[in-house]
Parts: sequence; C-alpha cells; structure tokens
Amino acid sequence: VNKNNLYKANKSDCLKFIFSKNFRKNKDNKNDFDKMTLDDILTRNFKIYKFFEKVFNCELIFIFQPVLKWCKIPTVEEENLIEYSKLYFSKANRFVDEFLTQDNYEFFSRKFNDFSQLNSIKFYNMNKELKKKPLEKNWLFVDNTHLNDEGNKITSNYIESILNE
Repeated sequence: VNKNNLYKANKSDCLKFIFSKNFRKNKDNKNDFDKMTLDDILTRNFKIYKFFEKVFNCELIFIFQPVLKWCKIPTVEEENLIEYSKLYFSKANRFVDEFLTQDNYEFFSRKFNDFSQLNSIKFYNMNKELKKKPLEKNWLFVDNTHLNDEGNKITSNYIESILNE
C-alpha cells in the first residue's frame, strides 16, 4: 500500500484496512491524499490508541523509546558500531544523525507528553529514566535506535515495573 494513502486513515478505516483486501486495494488506488501535519498525525494516532483502549478494556500507557544519543554516553562498542553503520549505511545513518538532535529530543518529548496528557494516557520517557542510571559502561545499543539483549532486558524490566505500579 502506498504509505502516503495511510495519512488519511482514521479509526473506522483501521479494521477495514486490516481485514478487507478490497478496502486496501481501493485505498491504494486513490492518490487524492492530503499531507498531514505532525499534530494531525498524532491526533489521529492517539484517537486510534484510545479506540483500542476501549475495545480491549485496558489502560493505555505511552513509552517514549530509548535512543542512544538521548539516554546515555556511548560505550566504545556502541561508538564502533555507529562508525561501522556510517560506513555501510551512510545515507540512512546521515538522516538518523541529523534527526537525533537534542532539540528534536526535547521537541518530541514535549509533543508526546502533551498528546498523552490531552488523551488521559500515562506518559513515560525511557530516555529520561535511563539517563538517571549509571550506564556509561553498559553496552545497550547496536546502533542509535536499536537495543541489544542487555538493553532489551533493562527496557523490559522498566516496563514491568510500570505495569506493577
């Protein structure tokens, strides 16, 4: 499906999209989409989250994913893997490096927190939580955004602690 056509998706379209081949085909053939703003996308997504919260009768939480540059000082291993990525995945890495600025971290932290509060969803910032821990010697990431086994274990323990509150 043309990803641009998903910009118009709303909560009533989600289930149709998942379960109806004809719906997906028709959606893909339409090129009359309007580019949505970030606020439009977040509004739509949070409405979808709230829809699923009601459908599954559960409490929804929002956890802001940890990112190496935003949550800790990289270890030697992490630095080496980032350098390797820059060599072999230069185009993608250049985009990621340009995106993962401190300004963007603060911007997205605020955005996600604001939209979570607006929708009565608890917001947790993993980057902030990991910064509090002495992890400068712990190798947690295989690149700027993907965790290794130890990083996943720390993340899952954090999520478990939230769920047990």
